[in-house]
Amino acid sequence: MKKLLVFINFTDASQRAFEQAISIGKHCGASLTLSYISEGPAEKDPEWMERLLPFKQFSDSKGVASEIILEHGPLYQTATKIADRIKPDLVLVGTRGKDGFDMSIFGSAIYKLVREIPFASLVLHANSQVVEGGYKKVMLPVAPHAGFLKKVKETCK
Repeated sequence: MKKLLVFINFTDASQRAFEQAISIGKHCGASLTLSYISEGPAEKDPEWMERLLPFKQFSDSKGVASEIILEHGPLYQTATKIADRIKPDLVLVGTRGKDGFDMSIFGSAIYKLVREIPFASLVLHANSQVVEGGYKKVMLPVAPHAGFLKKVKETCK
């Protein structure tokens, strides 16, 4: 594993995804691409860059090389475009963990995002514990979507 893509939206869950990416990066010698997707105006870029710089500085201080990518556009299409350009070995993203009534009415944004990205993904909740030294078990939920077998192959790698 050499390239990790971390989507950051400044929530506790994305903080946990970032922390897990640092752990994996140190363990595997992987670099991080820290990405924020704005659906708003481009003039806010300096503000977003300022908010992302501490993530890059922390990553670099831990010996994990990192870069920042700011993009504008609809979340799913833009995230897929970024992933296709980066070709990461793993995409890390946080989730608020919607369930029950909210899930049935609104659907899961993170599920849609992970389904759209044709790369192995790791979804972390704000309460997830950061794992050090690699994973011993990986759960592959069975899902009837076109990219499922590609996800299995990427995960096995």
